[in-house]
Amino acid sequence: MGGAFRSGGSNWFYVGREKKLQLFDGALQARQLVQLAPDTAAIDFADIDKDGDDDLIEFSHTGVTVRRWRKSDFAAPQQIIRERLALPIYVDNLEQSRLTVDFDADGYTDFFLPAEGKFLVYRNESGTKFTRTIVLPYQPRGSFTNRLWQNSDLPSNSIRSTVIIPQPFFLDFNRDGILDAAARIDDRVYYFLSTTKNGAQQAFAETILRIYPMPQEDIYVAYAEFADFDGDGNLDLIYSAVKGLGLNIRADLRIFQGKSFIPDPAAMTEHSVKGGVFSPLLADLKGRKLLILPTIDTGIGFFMNYILRSKVSLTLQFLDPLAKQGNPLEKTTLNFDSKESAVPGFAYGDFNGDGQTDFILGTEISGITVYGGNPDLAKKEIAQIEAPAFGIFKPVSNKDGSFNLFIYMTQRSKADKKTAVYLAPIRAKPLP
Repeated sequence: MGGAFRSGGSNWFYVGREKKLQLFDGALQARQLVQLAPDTAAIDFADIDKDGDDDLIEFSHTGVTVRRWRKSDFAAPQQIIRERLALPIYVDNLEQSRLTVDFDADGYTDFFLPAEGKFLVYRNESGTKFTRTIVLPYQPRGSFTNRLWQNSDLPSNSIRSTVIIPQPFFLDFNRDGILDAAARIDDRVYYFLSTTKNGAQQAFAETILRIYPMPQEDIYVAYAEFADFDGDGNLDLIYSAVKGLGLNIRADLRIFQGKSFIPDPAAMTEHSVKGGVFSPLLADLKGRKLLILPTIDTGIGFFMNYILRSKVSLTLQFLDPLAKQGNPLEKTTLNFDSKESAVPGFAYGDFNGDGQTDFILGTEISGITVYGGNPDLAKKEIAQIEAPAFGIFKPVSNKDGSFNLFIYMTQRSKADKKTAVYLAPIRAKPLP
């Protein structure tokens, strides 16, 4: 676990393991080691008191705790919400949650919390007063605490997780300018739509249930997200599951087309891609939203390249989510050095500001390549970064609009016990 948060208008960084967070300043100097509570199930960073600095929030089955930011470190924990929440009692590997939202747009961070059979919306009134304002019931299918980990929604490009937290989405589904919410519980998605009545906004006032035919068996990475793929103004739902073992690994994708604001379970397109080790990535390419699915050959070719050539090929498949034929649109293959590890770091985003999604891949032991977004992604290098190619990559935006690449968990193999953190500027050039 790792990432960035804001303080004093600058980025700070953290890396976590076994309920400990090591904090680093913008120069990657270690500043504070935070010992989280034993029952903390997830964390988040958000501005609780509207002072411009992110605070550290801990979620557990007993409620919500905040550590407020004090110039250069976090203060002692303070419990701000006492509720029995539907979160695991013990979690080893933490995830950053999506349980915070400013739903009333007053600048104070509010909370959207899962409980058994309901979601609890807490309004942050002043940074010090938190009031339960809305209770949103749903029909549970078993308790969260007994739920298998694969039934949890995971963010795009996520790795396997043991954290079982229903991750809500906060989007404007009905296009009225007010935030709505959606939450997936197994094959059910509950939409909580905000409305305006007598000139007053009512948050999450209407509940709509949709049941989708989502694959559930033998999943080890599950991913769900909303995007408007056909440009009709309605959000579509994409669900993918990486399934199978050994030579039979594949990614099964189901896309449900948005109709009247809500994705329709009957308007479904399916795709199955062999070797889909990763979740698909949302990308802006060719003037529209597409999917990039990174896959690694799981057959004999993988072992031949890995053993004989110390190389592994990563294939990027460009998918048109709503097209029933003609997929993939294009395949492009990138090779990377694998002397000690089979999987390099990778990340994506628009780093040269041209509106196209770029792709970052560790191509050598100490070399990283940024490929510019275009119809043939692999043939347009727009930047080279000298940093370890093995680890977890997270692009971080700076105040001036530039990007840095935050790299952590840099072991090349299980035998390599040394880890470090790196921060490298991404100097991406415009494509000709």
